[in-house]
Amino acid sequence: MKNKQTFKKAMFTTMLSILTTLSSWASTSSFETVPCGGSSFYALGTGCFGAWTVNLPDGTFYTATAHSITVDWGTTTGTGSVFVTIDCDGLGTTTETITVNVVAPRLNRPLLSVPNHVCNNETFTVSIPPVDGATDYTYTVPTGWQINGEIMTSLTTEATSITVTSSMYSAGSGLIKARANGGTCSMDSHNAVRTISYGALSPTILGPSSADLGDLVTFVATYYPYTDIEWSYPDAWAFGAPENHILHAMADGSTGTYPVTFNANLCGIPVSAFRTITIYEGENPGGGVIVPAFTRGAISDNSGQIETPVEITTYPNPSQGVFDVLVEHNELPFEINVYDQLGQVVYHSTEENQQVSLDLQHLPKGIYILQVSNSTLNQTVKLSLVD
Repeated sequence: MKNKQTFKKAMFTTMLSILTTLSSWASTSSFETVPCGGSSFYALGTGCFGAWTVNLPDGTFYTATAHSITVDWGTTTGTGSVFVTIDCDGLGTTTETITVNVVAPRLNRPLLSVPNHVCNNETFTVSIPPVDGATDYTYTVPTGWQINGEIMTSLTTEATSITVTSSMYSAGSGLIKARANGGTCSMDSHNAVRTISYGALSPTILGPSSADLGDLVTFVATYYPYTDIEWSYPDAWAFGAPENHILHAMADGSTGTYPVTFNANLCGIPVSAFRTITIYEGENPGGGVIVPAFTRGAISDNSGQIETPVEITTYPNPSQGVFDVLVEHNELPFEINVYDQLGQVVYHSTEENQQVSLDLQHLPKGIYILQVSNSTLNQTVKLSLVD
Protein backbone atom coordinates (compact mmCIF):
# COMPACT_ATOMS: atom_id res chain seq x y z
CA MET A 1 0.00 0.00 0.00
CA LYS A 2 2.82 2.32 0.91
CA ASN A 3 4.61 1.59 -2.41
CA LYS A 4 1.45 2.46 -4.36
CA GLN A 5 1.11 5.79 -2.53
CA THR A 6 4.78 6.59 -3.17
CA PHE A 7 4.37 5.77 -6.89
CA LYS A 8 1.24 7.94 -7.18
CA LYS A 9 3.02 10.80 -5.45
CA ALA A 10 5.97 10.48 -7.82
CA MET A 11 3.62 10.38 -10.83
CA PHE A 12 1.81 13.50 -9.60
CA THR A 13 5.08 15.35 -9.11
CA THR A 14 6.31 14.32 -12.59
CA MET A 15 3.05 15.31 -14.32
CA LEU A 16 3.00 18.64 -12.46
CA SER A 17 6.54 19.28 -13.69
CA ILE A 18 5.55 18.37 -17.26
CA LEU A 19 2.45 20.58 -17.20
CA THR A 20 4.46 23.44 -15.72
CA THR A 21 7.08 23.06 -18.48
CA LEU A 22 4.50 22.88 -21.27
CA SER A 23 2.47 25.78 -19.89
CA SER A 24 5.53 27.97 -19.60
CA TRP A 25 6.77 27.08 -23.08
CA ALA A 26 3.37 27.79 -24.66
CA SER A 27 2.60 31.01 -22.83
CA THR A 28 5.95 32.60 -23.59
CA SER A 29 6.38 31.37 -27.16
CA SER A 30 2.93 31.02 -28.79
CA PHE A 31 3.68 34.00 -31.04
CA GLU A 32 6.87 35.79 -31.97
CA THR A 33 8.33 38.14 -34.53
CA VAL A 34 11.79 37.50 -35.96
CA PRO A 35 13.84 39.58 -38.42
CA CYS A 36 14.24 38.42 -41.98
CA GLY A 37 17.36 36.23 -42.19
CA GLY A 38 17.17 35.48 -38.47
CA SER A 39 16.82 32.23 -36.54
CA SER A 40 15.01 30.96 -33.42
CA PHE A 41 15.93 28.35 -30.80
CA TYR A 42 13.26 26.19 -29.18
CA ALA A 43 13.83 23.72 -26.31
CA LEU A 44 11.57 21.50 -24.22
CA GLY A 45 11.80 20.69 -20.52
CA THR A 46 14.13 18.09 -19.02
CA GLY A 47 13.25 14.56 -20.13
CA CYS A 48 11.00 15.79 -22.96
CA PHE A 49 11.34 15.15 -26.66
CA GLY A 50 9.26 16.53 -29.51
CA ALA A 51 8.15 15.64 -33.00
CA TRP A 52 8.63 19.01 -34.72
CA THR A 53 7.09 20.34 -37.95
CA VAL A 54 8.45 23.68 -39.16
CA ASN A 55 6.58 25.63 -41.86
CA LEU A 56 8.69 28.38 -43.46
CA PRO A 57 7.20 31.56 -45.02
CA ASP A 58 8.41 30.48 -48.49
CA GLY A 59 5.97 27.52 -48.37
CA THR A 60 8.50 24.78 -47.59
CA PHE A 61 8.54 22.69 -44.41
CA TYR A 62 10.63 20.09 -42.62
CA THR A 63 10.30 17.76 -39.63
CA ALA A 64 12.60 16.71 -36.81
CA THR A 65 12.52 14.66 -33.61
CA ALA A 66 14.63 16.16 -30.86
CA HIS A 67 14.73 17.79 -27.46
CA SER A 68 15.50 21.18 -29.08
CA ILE A 69 15.79 22.68 -32.54
CA THR A 70 17.16 25.83 -34.18
CA VAL A 71 15.08 27.23 -37.07
CA ASP A 72 16.66 29.35 -39.80
CA TRP A 73 13.72 31.38 -41.11
CA GLY A 74 15.38 32.35 -44.42
CA THR A 75 14.97 35.52 -46.43
CA THR A 76 11.27 35.30 -47.32
CA THR A 77 9.04 37.55 -45.24
CA GLY A 78 5.62 36.42 -44.08
CA THR A 79 4.07 34.02 -41.59
CA GLY A 80 5.52 30.66 -40.57
CA SER A 81 4.87 28.24 -37.74
CA VAL A 82 6.39 25.61 -35.49
CA PHE A 83 4.18 22.67 -34.47
CA VAL A 84 5.40 20.15 -31.91
CA THR A 85 4.01 17.00 -30.30
CA ILE A 86 5.68 16.73 -26.90
CA ASP A 87 6.36 13.49 -25.04
CA CYS A 88 7.93 13.69 -21.60
CA ASP A 89 9.24 10.40 -20.13
CA GLY A 90 6.51 8.42 -21.87
CA LEU A 91 3.82 9.93 -19.66
CA GLY A 92 1.58 11.07 -22.50
CA THR A 93 1.72 13.65 -25.25
CA THR A 94 0.49 17.16 -25.82
CA THR A 95 0.80 19.58 -28.74
CA GLU A 96 1.82 23.20 -29.01
CA THR A 97 2.01 25.66 -31.92
CA ILE A 98 4.10 28.79 -32.36
CA THR A 99 3.11 31.33 -35.00
CA VAL A 100 6.13 33.23 -36.31
CA ASN A 101 6.01 36.47 -38.30
CA VAL A 102 9.18 37.05 -40.33
CA VAL A 103 9.50 40.77 -40.99
CA ALA A 104 11.90 43.05 -42.83
CA PRO A 105 12.58 46.73 -42.08
CA ARG A 106 10.94 49.24 -44.40
CA LEU A 107 13.28 51.56 -46.27
CA ASN A 108 13.13 55.27 -45.59
CA ARG A 109 10.84 57.28 -47.84
CA PRO A 110 12.85 59.28 -50.43
CA LEU A 111 13.01 63.07 -50.27
CA LEU A 112 11.51 64.04 -53.60
CA SER A 113 12.53 67.24 -55.35
CA VAL A 114 10.34 68.59 -58.19
CA PRO A 115 9.24 72.05 -59.38
CA ASN A 116 5.89 73.35 -58.13
CA HIS A 117 4.77 74.29 -61.64
CA VAL A 118 5.88 73.64 -65.22
CA CYS A 119 4.60 74.76 -68.60
CA ASN A 120 3.30 72.46 -71.33
CA ASN A 121 5.93 70.25 -72.96
CA GLU A 122 8.55 71.43 -70.47
CA THR A 123 11.42 69.12 -69.53
CA PHE A 124 12.65 69.20 -65.93
CA THR A 125 14.55 67.05 -63.45
CA VAL A 126 13.06 64.88 -60.72
CA SER A 127 15.65 63.88 -58.13
CA ILE A 128 16.02 62.14 -54.77
CA PRO A 129 19.03 61.57 -52.50
CA PRO A 130 20.21 57.93 -52.27
CA VAL A 131 18.31 55.78 -49.75
CA ASP A 132 20.37 53.39 -47.64
CA GLY A 133 19.62 49.76 -48.52
CA ALA A 134 17.72 50.52 -51.75
CA THR A 135 18.41 48.34 -54.77
CA ASP A 136 16.67 50.73 -57.18
CA TYR A 137 13.89 53.31 -57.37
CA THR A 138 10.47 53.47 -59.03
CA TYR A 139 9.28 56.82 -60.40
CA THR A 140 5.68 57.50 -61.46
CA VAL A 141 4.36 60.48 -63.46
CA PRO A 142 0.92 61.47 -64.84
CA THR A 143 -0.43 59.64 -67.88
CA GLY A 144 0.83 61.01 -71.18
CA TRP A 145 4.04 62.48 -69.75
CA GLN A 146 7.53 61.41 -70.74
CA ILE A 147 10.32 59.90 -68.65
CA ASN A 148 13.82 60.23 -70.10
CA GLY A 149 12.34 61.14 -73.48
CA GLU A 150 9.86 58.25 -73.75
CA ILE A 151 6.12 58.27 -73.08
CA MET A 152 5.54 56.15 -69.97
CA THR A 153 3.95 56.49 -66.57
CA SER A 154 6.46 54.50 -64.51
CA LEU A 155 10.17 53.64 -64.56
CA THR A 156 12.28 51.50 -62.23
CA THR A 157 15.95 52.39 -62.34
CA GLU A 158 19.04 52.59 -60.14
CA ALA A 159 19.36 56.31 -60.98
CA THR A 160 18.54 58.90 -58.32
CA SER A 161 17.33 61.39 -60.92
CA ILE A 162 15.31 61.30 -64.12
CA THR A 163 14.15 63.84 -66.70
CA VAL A 164 10.41 64.33 -67.08
CA THR A 165 8.52 66.14 -69.85
CA SER A 166 5.05 67.44 -69.06
CA SER A 167 1.92 67.15 -71.17
CA MET A 168 1.93 69.01 -74.48
CA TYR A 169 -1.65 70.19 -74.04
CA SER A 170 -4.20 71.18 -71.38
CA ALA A 171 -3.55 72.51 -67.88
CA GLY A 172 -4.07 71.02 -64.46
CA SER A 173 -2.19 69.22 -61.73
CA GLY A 174 -0.80 65.74 -61.27
CA LEU A 175 1.28 63.63 -58.93
CA ILE A 176 4.97 62.79 -59.16
CA LYS A 177 5.91 59.77 -57.04
CA ALA A 178 9.17 58.07 -56.07
CA ARG A 179 9.67 54.83 -54.13
CA ALA A 180 12.85 53.17 -52.85
CA ASN A 181 12.78 49.44 -53.57
CA GLY A 182 14.19 46.95 -51.09
CA GLY A 183 16.26 43.89 -51.76
CA THR A 184 16.73 40.78 -49.66
CA CYS A 185 15.32 41.34 -46.18
CA SER A 186 14.13 44.91 -46.70
CA MET A 187 10.69 46.27 -47.60
CA ASP A 188 9.98 48.89 -50.25
CA SER A 189 9.53 52.39 -48.86
CA HIS A 190 6.25 54.23 -48.92
CA ASN A 191 5.85 56.53 -51.92
CA ALA A 192 7.11 60.08 -51.70
CA VAL A 193 4.48 62.19 -53.47
CA ARG A 194 4.51 65.76 -54.74
CA THR A 195 1.75 67.63 -56.52
CA ILE A 196 2.88 69.53 -59.61
CA SER A 197 0.75 71.93 -61.63
CA TYR A 198 1.26 72.42 -65.35
CA GLY A 199 0.11 74.64 -68.20
CA ALA A 200 -1.57 78.05 -68.22
CA LEU A 201 -3.82 77.55 -65.21
CA SER A 202 -6.39 80.18 -64.37
CA PRO A 203 -5.65 81.70 -60.95
CA THR A 204 -8.06 81.92 -58.04
CA ILE A 205 -8.20 84.93 -55.72
CA LEU A 206 -8.65 84.26 -52.03
CA GLY A 207 -9.61 87.07 -49.68
CA PRO A 208 -12.45 88.72 -47.77
CA SER A 209 -15.88 89.14 -49.34
CA SER A 210 -16.71 92.10 -47.10
CA ALA A 211 -14.98 94.69 -44.89
CA ASP A 212 -15.54 97.99 -43.11
CA LEU A 213 -14.35 101.32 -44.43
CA GLY A 214 -10.76 101.80 -43.32
CA ASP A 215 -10.00 98.08 -42.96
CA LEU A 216 -6.72 96.71 -44.24
CA VAL A 217 -7.65 93.91 -46.63
CA THR A 218 -5.41 91.28 -48.20
CA PHE A 219 -5.99 89.28 -51.38
CA VAL A 220 -3.85 86.38 -52.52
CA ALA A 221 -3.87 84.86 -56.01
CA THR A 222 -3.05 81.18 -56.36
CA TYR A 223 0.73 81.04 -56.50
CA TYR A 224 2.27 80.15 -59.85
CA PRO A 225 5.41 81.56 -61.55
CA TYR A 226 3.58 84.53 -63.10
CA THR A 227 5.10 87.33 -65.10
CA ASP A 228 3.68 90.80 -65.92
CA ILE A 229 1.48 90.83 -62.80
CA GLU A 230 -1.09 93.60 -62.51
CA TRP A 231 -3.71 94.12 -59.80
CA SER A 232 -6.79 96.29 -60.39
CA TYR A 233 -8.81 97.68 -57.46
CA PRO A 234 -10.84 100.85 -56.64
CA ASP A 235 -8.91 104.09 -57.16
CA ALA A 236 -10.05 105.41 -53.78
CA TRP A 237 -8.33 102.59 -51.90
CA ALA A 238 -5.27 103.94 -50.12
CA PHE A 239 -2.06 102.09 -49.40
CA GLY A 240 -2.40 99.78 -52.38
CA ALA A 241 0.68 97.58 -52.15
CA PRO A 242 0.74 94.76 -54.72
CA GLU A 243 3.53 92.26 -53.99
CA ASN A 244 3.58 89.70 -56.80
CA HIS A 245 0.54 87.47 -56.18
CA ILE A 246 -0.42 89.29 -52.93
CA LEU A 247 -2.32 92.59 -52.65
CA HIS A 248 -2.59 94.68 -49.48
CA ALA A 249 -4.86 97.74 -49.53
CA MET A 250 -6.79 100.08 -47.24
CA ALA A 251 -10.50 100.00 -48.08
CA ASP A 252 -11.07 103.79 -48.19
CA GLY A 253 -13.47 105.80 -50.35
CA SER A 254 -17.13 104.91 -50.13
CA THR A 255 -19.35 101.96 -49.38
CA GLY A 256 -20.47 99.60 -52.11
CA THR A 257 -19.48 96.43 -53.95
CA TYR A 258 -16.26 96.52 -55.97
CA PRO A 259 -14.26 94.11 -58.13
CA VAL A 260 -10.63 93.19 -57.44
CA THR A 261 -8.89 91.85 -60.53
CA PHE A 262 -5.63 89.97 -61.01
CA ASN A 263 -3.98 89.85 -64.47
CA ALA A 264 -0.72 88.13 -65.39
CA ASN A 265 1.06 85.89 -67.88
CA LEU A 266 1.72 82.23 -67.16
CA CYS A 267 3.74 80.16 -69.58
CA GLY A 268 3.46 83.08 -72.02
CA ILE A 269 -0.35 83.02 -71.96
CA PRO A 270 -2.53 85.78 -70.38
CA VAL A 271 -4.50 84.62 -67.35
CA SER A 272 -6.84 86.55 -65.07
CA ALA A 273 -9.22 86.28 -62.13
CA PHE A 274 -11.49 88.63 -60.21
CA ARG A 275 -13.30 88.72 -56.88
CA THR A 276 -15.86 91.13 -55.48
CA ILE A 277 -15.83 92.71 -52.03
CA THR A 278 -18.60 94.69 -50.32
CA ILE A 279 -17.51 97.65 -48.19
CA TYR A 280 -19.71 98.64 -45.24
CA GLU A 281 -19.63 101.58 -42.84
CA GLY A 282 -19.54 100.03 -39.39
CA GLU A 283 -22.04 97.28 -40.32
CA ASN A 284 -19.67 94.48 -41.22
CA PRO A 285 -19.35 91.91 -38.39
CA GLY A 286 -15.83 91.78 -37.04
CA GLY A 287 -14.11 94.43 -39.10
CA GLY A 288 -10.43 94.99 -38.40
CA VAL A 289 -7.64 93.49 -40.46
CA ILE A 290 -8.98 90.77 -42.73
CA VAL A 291 -6.53 88.21 -44.05
CA PRO A 292 -7.37 84.95 -45.85
CA ALA A 293 -7.44 82.09 -43.33
CA PHE A 294 -4.83 80.00 -45.12
CA THR A 295 -2.06 82.63 -44.97
CA ARG A 296 0.51 83.29 -42.28
CA GLY A 297 1.75 86.81 -41.72
CA ALA A 298 0.54 88.10 -45.05
CA ILE A 299 0.91 91.66 -43.72
CA SER A 300 4.29 93.31 -43.93
CA ASP A 301 6.35 93.54 -40.77
CA ASN A 302 8.19 96.63 -39.48
CA SER A 303 10.98 96.12 -42.00
CA GLY A 304 8.53 96.48 -44.87
CA GLN A 305 9.17 92.92 -46.05
CA ILE A 306 6.16 90.75 -46.90
CA GLU A 307 6.26 87.09 -45.95
CA THR A 308 5.32 84.35 -48.39
CA PRO A 309 2.12 82.57 -47.26
CA VAL A 310 2.58 79.13 -45.76
CA GLU A 311 1.18 76.44 -48.02
CA ILE A 312 0.01 73.11 -46.59
CA THR A 313 -0.63 70.17 -48.90
CA THR A 314 -1.86 66.70 -47.88
CA TYR A 315 -1.74 63.71 -50.20
CA PRO A 316 -3.19 61.32 -50.92
CA ASN A 317 -6.44 62.55 -49.42
CA PRO A 318 -8.62 60.45 -49.09
CA SER A 319 -6.14 57.79 -47.97
CA GLN A 320 -6.20 54.28 -46.52
CA GLY A 321 -4.14 55.54 -43.60
CA VAL A 322 -0.81 57.05 -44.68
CA PHE A 323 -0.85 60.80 -45.42
CA ASP A 324 2.03 62.97 -46.58
CA VAL A 325 1.92 66.53 -45.22
CA LEU A 326 3.95 69.16 -47.04
CA VAL A 327 4.43 72.47 -45.15
CA GLU A 328 6.06 75.00 -47.47
CA HIS A 329 7.42 78.49 -46.70
CA ASN A 330 7.69 77.73 -42.96
CA GLU A 331 10.98 78.16 -41.09
CA LEU A 332 9.97 77.25 -37.52
CA PRO A 333 9.31 73.89 -35.83
CA PHE A 334 5.61 73.10 -35.70
CA GLU A 335 3.18 70.80 -33.94
CA ILE A 336 0.79 68.39 -35.62
CA ASN A 337 -2.46 67.38 -33.94
CA VAL A 338 -5.11 65.14 -35.46
CA TYR A 339 -8.61 65.34 -33.95
CA ASP A 340 -11.48 62.89 -34.30
CA GLN A 341 -15.10 63.96 -34.67
CA LEU A 342 -15.45 64.19 -30.87
CA GLY A 343 -12.63 66.72 -30.69
CA GLN A 344 -10.21 64.27 -29.08
CA VAL A 345 -6.53 64.27 -30.06
CA VAL A 346 -5.74 60.92 -31.70
CA TYR A 347 -2.27 61.82 -33.03
CA HIS A 348 0.37 64.33 -31.92
CA SER A 349 3.93 65.08 -33.00
CA THR A 350 6.44 67.92 -33.14
CA GLU A 351 8.14 68.33 -36.51
CA GLU A 352 10.88 70.35 -38.18
CA ASN A 353 11.03 68.87 -41.68
CA GLN A 354 9.09 70.33 -44.58
CA GLN A 355 7.69 66.93 -45.57
CA VAL A 356 6.11 64.70 -42.90
CA SER A 357 4.45 61.29 -43.15
CA LEU A 358 1.46 60.51 -40.91
CA ASP A 359 0.60 56.84 -40.33
CA LEU A 360 -3.04 56.73 -39.16
CA GLN A 361 -3.77 53.16 -40.26
CA HIS A 362 -4.63 52.23 -36.67
CA LEU A 363 -7.58 54.64 -36.57
CA PRO A 364 -11.19 53.83 -37.56
CA LYS A 365 -12.28 54.97 -41.00
CA GLY A 366 -13.87 58.41 -41.09
CA ILE A 367 -13.21 62.15 -41.14
CA TYR A 368 -10.45 63.74 -39.03
CA ILE A 369 -9.09 67.27 -38.65
CA LEU A 370 -5.36 67.91 -39.08
CA GLN A 371 -4.04 71.00 -37.26
CA VAL A 372 -0.59 72.43 -38.04
CA SER A 373 0.50 75.17 -35.65
CA ASN A 374 3.37 77.14 -34.15
CA SER A 375 3.83 80.70 -32.88
CA THR A 376 3.00 82.19 -36.31
CA LEU A 377 0.92 79.44 -37.91
CA ASN A 378 -2.44 77.81 -37.17
CA GLN A 379 -4.07 75.97 -40.06
CA THR A 380 -6.47 73.04 -40.30
CA VAL A 381 -7.12 70.51 -43.07
CA LYS A 382 -9.80 67.82 -43.27
CA LEU A 383 -8.44 64.27 -43.65
CA SER A 384 -10.56 61.41 -45.01
CA LEU A 385 -9.58 57.89 -43.92
CA VAL A 386 -11.15 55.25 -46.21
CA ASP A 387 -11.03 51.50 -46.87
